[in-house]
Amino acid sequence: MISIIIPVYNNLAYLIKRFDSILNQNYRDFEIIILDDNSKDGSWDLICQFQNSTVGTKILKSESNSGSPFGQWINGFKLASGDFIWIAEADDFCEPDFLEILVKAFEDPEVVVSHCRSFDFRSENDFKRNEWWDSFGEDIWDSDFVADGKELIKMFGRFKCPVINVSSAIFRKSALVGIEIPYSYKYCGDWWFWAQIFQKGKISFIAKPLNFIRKHNESATSFYNVNLAQFAKEATLIAKKINNEVLTEFKFDIHYYWLVDFWYRGFLLNKKFNVLLDFIFILPKSFQILVVKEIFNHYKGKFIF
Repeated sequence: MISIIIPVYNNLAYLIKRFDSILNQNYRDFEIIILDDNSKDGSWDLICQFQNSTVGTKILKSESNSGSPFGQWINGFKLASGDFIWIAEADDFCEPDFLEILVKAFEDPEVVVSHCRSFDFRSENDFKRNEWWDSFGEDIWDSDFVADGKELIKMFGRFKCPVINVSSAIFRKSALVGIEIPYSYKYCGDWWFWAQIFQKGKISFIAKPLNFIRKHNESATSFYNVNLAQFAKEATLIAKKINNEVLTEFKFDIHYYWLVDFWYRGFLLNKKFNVLLDFIFILPKSFQILVVKEIFNHYKGKFIF
């Protein structure tokens, strides 16, 4: 059985689409666990209506907001009865054959994660294939594959999160044993979460986009809601941990240029002393040189000599 965990926080506008995409799945062996993180927009009322009309649904409402999208994951894991877990974010949705296709990979007992490509979705007339992996210039994601998780982390996952969107993946509940749940992180915890689980076995990837990542300004990871300096700090700390796990040196590589960009933008938007301290003591010197160069290029046209 698959335990479907739906974390909710002020997602009223998207819940019906999310619920429908789950109830319309071809694969039917699942339970639904809905966790409301103290929503203020009427989401809880709709969740209660859904539970009353749907068999096998567990719901839980937090008395206060957790402050992290990962805090609710722990509650969901405790309530999960299935051998497999799918964290279906409340604002995303999927194709009817999503579960049917992904769950087949677990016929191989060594597979711990099954995930697929996604579409970036803005409206019914505005969606396109997600380009998360395209920066590597590799074509392995153009076809289905099963590969060793540790090797995937060394090749790609130490540079960026190996699963683009948690809604696009199913994993074995047993893979949670011994890993650190990233509740203390606000932005990048999923990167550390997947990096740990990938090291537990094989990873199955489905090239066909079956998941839709909704893009909107209210999203927790939208640039409108992200503290770029805090994001850069979190990402750097996690990158260090992952490189340490796979015994590789954390130093600048072209695939980390996005991290340079976050530090640069974080400096421009958040000119505080603690950001400078984080920059000096957390970021390796191979990155610092490039960040300073970007800042200099930004300001050099504004200086009058």
